[in-house]
Amino acid sequence: MAKVIGPLMSISASGKIADTLVFGSWKGRNVVRQYIVPANPQSDAQGHVRAAMLAISKGLKAVENSSSGGAGDSQLFLLFLNKAPAGLNWNAFISQLVMAACSDAGAFSSDLFQGLVTEYGAVTAAAKTILDNGATALGLTAHTFGYGYTTTMAAGFQLYLIAKAAYLGAVSSAAPFSVDPADYTDANATAFVAACSAT
Repeated sequence: MAKVIGPLMSISASGKIADTLVFGSWKGRNVVRQYIVPANPQSDAQGHVRAAMLAISKGLKAVENSSSGGAGDSQLFLLFLNKAPAGLNWNAFISQLVMAACSDAGAFSSDLFQGLVTEYGAVTAAAKTILDNGATALGLTAHTFGYGYTTTMAAGFQLYLIAKAAYLGAVSSAAPFSVDPADYTDANATAFVAACSAT
């Protein structure tokens, strides 16, 4: 973006010229940039990425916190807060862990995302029921994305992704965080749901 002092021989300018240049201000400075029509192809791959991000963002709502790092925060929030690398927020750390689990050589893989869905479906019926009921109690609801991945993502799956992030991020050496959620017992699932609730 070019910084301009007297755009178009005036004090300021805004708008486009012949679908080629756009004049405006950015952070209080006059700038000029190329005119670009944004693309939103709504491809299958893009739909899978957006569905994954939707599931992560919805799942994050289950981790109760006051963002103070003290009273009113869940055990899980405090674990993520303490484990997140310097310069990375706790919720970005969770997103990074889940997206890494869905990526192959740095590129998002629809197959790996589908693998997590399949993994969640294979959790024991009792543990899955505990995750589903816990997710509902924490305010999560099932969601369906409009294109790409159009299968409904259960509330329990959203919570499962957060459990997967806790395991992959090694937030604690104690169960249930040290147990892959694919191998959760009833006790692990119950303890994880309890860890999401404010203390």
